Amino acid sequence: GINAEYMGIMQILQTEKVNHYPMLRNIEATYNKDEDIIIKNPVELRRKLEKMKEDGIENLKVFADFDFTLTRRRFGGENADNSFKTIENPKLIGKEFEQGCDVSRAKFGPIEADIRISKEEKQKSMLEWWETTQQLIVKTQISRSKISHAVSESHLYFRSGISKLLSILKEFNQKLYVVSAGIREVVKESFYMLQKQKRTGYRKAIELCMTPEIYDENNVIVGFKKPTIITTNKHLFVSHEKYPEITQGKNGIVMGDLIEDLQIVKDLRLGQVISIGFYNYTDETQGKSIKAYLDAFDIVITNDGNMEPVSYTHLRAHETREELVCRLLLEKKKTK
Repeated sequence: GINAEYMGIMQILQTEKVNHYPMLRNIEATYNKDEDIIIKNPVELRRKLEKMKEDGIENLKVFADFDFTLTRRRFGGENADNSFKTIENPKLIGKEFEQGCDVSRAKFGPIEADIRISKEEKQKSMLEWWETTQQLIVKTQISRSKISHAVSESHLYFRSGISKLLSILKEFNQKLYVVSAGIREVVKESFYMLQKQKRTGYRKAIELCMTPEIYDENNVIVGFKKPTIITTNKHLFVSHEKYPEITQGKNGIVMGDLIEDLQIVKDLRLGQVISIGFYNYTDETQGKSIKAYLDAFDIVITNDGNMEPVSYTHLRAHETREELVCRLLLEKKKTK
């Protein structure tokens, strides 16, 4: 069945060589062998894949959250940084900013993660959290150069396989629409660092659907454009009006680490949607039940897993399994 198919391909991907290039640190994490892939309804997933293949690659669009979706939640036995935590570097930014962020995170973090809280209550709290953080950033006078430095020193790590996914999207002249409530400049710098390490260009394969910062003549953040993107309103940032090319898409793949991330494609009138959820938790506190994720997503990747299953899903939506195995084996041969 399709479960065995996914696991078989993962074994091929797991043994693939990864080329690393010298820098302060590798921003793409190593392969996580502890991941598990759970498919809610194998028959339905296969039906969606076959319909996507029938509709053609030109009709497939890919959307993702950033923090703890494209990036790891933990790495090397420690908590990894999200785009906010990345700039909480006391040496570069100062302790006052870090302390202010810690207070806000302690107050609002549990609210964001709790699936039992109503959308209205969560939306109000998330907006307050973001606006409080925006005010802190402006008050601290954070510059572009400090953000770039903070990214290089941070513990933000892309999931293993992100470079493969971006290469596939670039090959087929497609984009990854990153719809995130994170810090846009941090996300941009993270992709730039990945691009330099892999010595290839991903720029045309990435579209950042995020709240832009406003800079003064010295490249210091002095404000943020409106409206503000938060966990619960991401669908407003991928409208047909903002991105006319999305109207060409009949189908979509959407990724998130929160169930609310599925709202990204809510207003896009897509036919077939394959949803992939990253379940990064080892317990079921704050309502983060694995059952709730399986009810919401077609595929759930547990234990802070990798991006390879996403690449495989994308390819499987327009290539046969045999074509895909040949592709992967040829890629392995080239890296030897």
